[in-house]
Amino acid sequence: MTHYEVLGIPQDANEETIRAAYRKAAREFHPDVNPAPEARASFEAASLAYETLTDTERRKAYDAIIRVKSERDRAEEIRANMARIREERERNREADLARKADERREDHMRATQTRATDQIRIMADTMNELASQGRMEEADRTAAQILQLDAKFAPAYAVRAEWALQRGNARAATQFMAFAAQNAPHIAAYEQKYRQLLGRGAAEAKPNEMAAETEASASPLVGAGFLAAALAFYPVLATEPLLMPDVSAINQWTVGTVTTLIVAGFGLGLAGAWKRFLSPMSYHLGPSSQAVAPLTWLIISAPFSLWLSAIGLAIMFWRSRALPPAVGRALALCIATVAIFALVGMLRGPDYAMQTALWGGNLAAVGLFLGWWMGDLRSRR
Repeated sequence: MTHYEVLGIPQDANEETIRAAYRKAAREFHPDVNPAPEARASFEAASLAYETLTDTERRKAYDAIIRVKSERDRAEEIRANMARIREERERNREADLARKADERREDHMRATQTRATDQIRIMADTMNELASQGRMEEADRTAAQILQLDAKFAPAYAVRAEWALQRGNARAATQFMAFAAQNAPHIAAYEQKYRQLLGRGAAEAKPNEMAAETEASASPLVGAGFLAAALAFYPVLATEPLLMPDVSAINQWTVGTVTTLIVAGFGLGLAGAWKRFLSPMSYHLGPSSQAVAPLTWLIISAPFSLWLSAIGLAIMFWRSRALPPAVGRALALCIATVAIFALVGMLRGPDYAMQTALWGGNLAAVGLFLGWWMGDLRSRR
C-alpha cells in the first residue's frame, strides 16, 4: 500500500489535500483518541506518509520509486498475460490437433464400416444364394465369416441353425436360432423356430443322457424288426387269392402282402418314435433351405415310389452335404422292410420278390409315417 493509499488521496493531490487527509487520520487513529493496537500502527503509517509527501524532495523520490514499481508490475503483468496467451494458444492448438485426429479417425471408421457393410451385403447375397441352392455347408461357412464382421447379423445365425439342424445337432441349432431371434425381434419366424427347437435342444442336454437314450431306442426297434420279419412270412405261407391279377406290376400280391407291409412299417415307425430314434416330425416340416423340406418330400413321394424318394433325398444330400438324421433313418427303415419282405418273398418266387422290392416300399412308408405320427402323439403326453 502506497502513502497515497494510506491517506486515501490521489497521487496528484496538493499539499492542502495531504494535510487535510492527515488531520482526519490523526483524529481517527491517534493513540490518545484510539488506544487499539492496530490504530497506533495506522497512525504511524499516516504520519510517515504525511512527512514524506509534504517534503518536496522526498515526494519526488517516492513518486519515482512508485513509477518504477508500477512499471515493473505492469511489465510483470504483461509477461503473465503473454504467458497466458501462449498457454491458451497451445491448448487451442492441441485441441485442434485432437479434433482433427478424431475427425480423421471417425472418417476412417465410417469408411471401414462402409466397406464392411458392402462386404457383408455381398457375402449375405452369396450366403442366401448358396442356401437356396441347398449348398448348406458352404452357406454355413459364409455365415460364420459374416458373423466375424457383424456379430448381430441375424440371417447368418438362422443359416447356421439350419445347417446344425440338418446335421442333427439340435442344441447348436437352438442356440443359433436364439441369437437370430434376439438380434431380429421383429422377425416372428425366428422366434417361432426358436420355440420349436427349444424342447429338442433341452432333450440333448448331456452326452451320457443321449447315449442312454440311443441305447434305449434300439430296444423297441429290435422287437419291431423281428415282427416285420415274421410278418414277411405270412403272404408267402398263406393261401390267399391274388389281389389284382390283371395289374402286371403287382399281380402276385395278396391282401396279406398289402396288410403285412403296412403293419410292418407301422410297427417300425411307432418303435422309432417311441424313444426318439425318429425325432418329432414337426421338427422337420417347417421352413427349410431346400425348395422342399426333406421329410415333406419323403412323405409326398414315398407312397408313390420309395426309390424315387431315395433318389430325391440323395440329390438333396449331394447339394447340401447334409440330411436330417430322422429322415435318413426313416428311409433306411423303409428300405430294410422292403429288403426283408423281398428276401423272404424269394420262397414264393422271383416275380413276387421283384414286385415286392419295387413297390413294397410304398406301403411300408405309409405304415411307417402313420406309426411315426402315432408315436409323436404318445410322446407329447
